[in-house]
Amino acid sequence: MTYEQEKFWPCQSSNPAHTIGGGSKRTLNPQTTAISELNDERSFCVCNEEGCVRGGFALLGGEPLLNPHVIEHLHLAREMWPNANLMLFTNGFFLDRHPDLPATLVEIDCRLEVSQHGTHEPYLARFNEARKTVWQWRADYPGIQIKIRQSHRGWMRQYQVEDGKPMPFDSNPAAAFKICMQKTCTQLFRTCLFKCPALAYHALMEQRLRIETLPAWQLFRDYKACPPSSTDDDLRSFVETKAIPQCGLCPSKRVPFKHPNPTQRSVIR
Repeated sequence: MTYEQEKFWPCQSSNPAHTIGGGSKRTLNPQTTAISELNDERSFCVCNEEGCVRGGFALLGGEPLLNPHVIEHLHLAREMWPNANLMLFTNGFFLDRHPDLPATLVEIDCRLEVSQHGTHEPYLARFNEARKTVWQWRADYPGIQIKIRQSHRGWMRQYQVEDGKPMPFDSNPAAAFKICMQKTCTQLFRTCLFKCPALAYHALMEQRLRIETLPAWQLFRDYKACPPSSTDDDLRSFVETKAIPQCGLCPSKRVPFKHPNPTQRSVIR
């Protein structure tokens, strides 16, 4: 099995609950943000003598609709994963940039997942415009699949803050894995599979925030992703493994997070 990276563009809305160090995803270089694969024992695409078991493949970001070639990526994803439950996640702010999107979603059988990031009035005014657009698509494009996700209701704090810098937790790895929001979000990034977004993009976060020398994050730096040269046995082991030592740097208890205004960037807090 081989993997190919497809690049997507970073999210423009600030969200300290985002899963790479609490929100630095909004700062990622658009040339390094990747398609992401969502899987666990129930949705990972496993191939055997009878063919491929239907799984799930999601195009995430950042914000995929900032990529002017997103339609091409959608067709490519369907070509490469013909039996998968294909999903496109978006904040809904840039639907107007892609007039062919609704027809494409129907053509390739891809579900549109529109994520709501908060309830702040200026944000809701903009989000409601996106909601109206997709509701109109439902009327105009029979068969289109659209889901509005109340994503903000499940956000939790992913880091601690000391002297204005994100710092990891000191948790029991198994306890942290049990409540983890990322455990079904394996990342296909730079041709390798990473267990979760936090591990995949940690190096980018460190560079942006200039915390490469903080020893508290060393376990994340030591993590080894699953490369294209992996055997089928390596892949099965990767998929079946639950908690790993790096999970201990994440929280073991859910602490809800509410962003004051998702349309504005905020300091790490």
